[in-house]
Amino acid sequence: ELADGEKELQDAKQELADLEEPEWYVNTRDDNPGYEEYGQNAERVNNIAKVFPVFFVLVAALVCLTTMTRMIEEERTQIGTMKALGYGNGAILAKYMIYALSATFIGAVIGLIVGYQLFPGVIMAAYGMLYRLPVQITPFLWGDAVVITLICLAAVALTVYLCCRSVLSPMPAQLMRPKSPKKGKRVMLERIGWLWRRLSFSHKVTVRNIFRYKKRMIMTIVGIMGCTALSLTGFGLQDSINEIVENQFDKIWQYEATIVVEDYTQEDLEEILSAMREYDAEADQMLAMQKTYTASGPEGDMSAYLMVAESTERLSEFIRLENRISHEVFVLEENQVILTEKLARTLGLSVGDEAVIEIDDTHEVKVQVQGIVENYAEHYIYMLPDTYRTLFKEEPEYNLVLGKYGGLSEEARQEMAEKINENDHVMTIQMQEDIMDSFNQMLEALDMVIIVLILSAAMLAFVVLYNLANINIAERVREIATLEVLGFNDKEVSRYVFRESVVLTVLGTALGLVFGRMLTAFVIQTAEIDMVMFGREVQVWSYLWAALLTMAFSYIVNLVMHRPLKKISMVESLKSVE
Repeated sequence: ELADGEKELQDAKQELADLEEPEWYVNTRDDNPGYEEYGQNAERVNNIAKVFPVFFVLVAALVCLTTMTRMIEEERTQIGTMKALGYGNGAILAKYMIYALSATFIGAVIGLIVGYQLFPGVIMAAYGMLYRLPVQITPFLWGDAVVITLICLAAVALTVYLCCRSVLSPMPAQLMRPKSPKKGKRVMLERIGWLWRRLSFSHKVTVRNIFRYKKRMIMTIVGIMGCTALSLTGFGLQDSINEIVENQFDKIWQYEATIVVEDYTQEDLEEILSAMREYDAEADQMLAMQKTYTASGPEGDMSAYLMVAESTERLSEFIRLENRISHEVFVLEENQVILTEKLARTLGLSVGDEAVIEIDDTHEVKVQVQGIVENYAEHYIYMLPDTYRTLFKEEPEYNLVLGKYGGLSEEARQEMAEKINENDHVMTIQMQEDIMDSFNQMLEALDMVIIVLILSAAMLAFVVLYNLANINIAERVREIATLEVLGFNDKEVSRYVFRESVVLTVLGTALGLVFGRMLTAFVIQTAEIDMVMFGREVQVWSYLWAALLTMAFSYIVNLVMHRPLKKISMVESLKSVE
């Protein structure tokens, strides 16, 4: 019994001695896929939030400028009287400054109260469809609130000062008399005789009035242009994000599954292929090596996947290597690499440059960039097996099986995945359809953010257009009353006044589409996160919708302002100021 016990003890000691050193994996919270994905979504919203408020502040400043200009012009006689009574320019300026700043402060407070509750709630509710989140907390950030309020007050104070400066300079006697109407001048269109002669009298008057009131013309065009540009930016951002799924999963990645394998044999690979061919007789697969390395260039470094396909001749069947701009299709060459577009741009590399791949803290390899290809999700470096052997002095360890099969139902995909997972050498399997579904859900949540932005831009645009139309009528009350005395009916007066608005709306919309395209490109690049490249194309429908929305707002404003036109009293309006 003692001898048997000693033998058992020796066997146990030998078993302990034969154990291999275990491999430890230390994962932080950032390694959790759900946490990382939610962080990336939050970063997207954060990037968008850095851009749009600038344009909203500019539009708000335009609203303030138009409102205060009208108010000061209407009270021109009162300003002259106050100056005659001995009030200084500072006291008069303070009156309008206090009025404007108090209104701005009240508006900022209401906006902060509503904004802190409404917009975060909408956005978090949209993303709540994708994640299990705790109770949504939207704290009132006092530091941000103070900064926002001060920016609004500063913008309004500047506009009020600019409006008052020109009015306060004349003598009181000049201010107490009504402002002389602007003289009509010959416009450039009149020099084109054959075109000018074909215009009717009312159309000629419209053209002259547009150029007669240059300040109002510029403000109207800018307001319309801002509305169109912001709307197009919202639609364009939506197009560029939706383009990620369509291009990445249908055009570039032409495989349907990625299977991570380890210590496999040829029999294991045949077993995986056999499981796929049970559901699609023409299913195919290709071995590849995928490892994470740090690539660096003149403008920085970034983590990227190095992918080496076992069969380079068949790589194009699984991954399309094509330049997005030139549409050139690349075939890998010896001692060269192909980089994805976002990676190359971040590193500051172009075709022919030398890229550096860091193997570890002490070793790195340099290789020439053969081409830059279209890609939207993650960053990739593509390389030939022989190039890998030459640079890394080792054989590539193929750890990935790219599976290709026809369209299957969700139930069939799950059954196939379960059969493949039965193999002991399969670590994980990921279906492209599942990734696409996750992307689509994320994009639906982001669509809500874009809708909020478009609606906000539309509301601001409506305020601008209404203000400008109101000023147009207020400045031309005597002119409109004269037309009514001459026999123009209400519809004819409306057409006479609003024809200018229609022309300026069309012009502002055209300019807004051009400016909006540039703004869209800027916002897209700003809203991108490191691991994703947004699409760069804006659909024709987006241009059409942005233009139609602007036209619709302009038409609604004209309908609303038709009533005040009808209420203008001919007798009261034509009375002499004296």
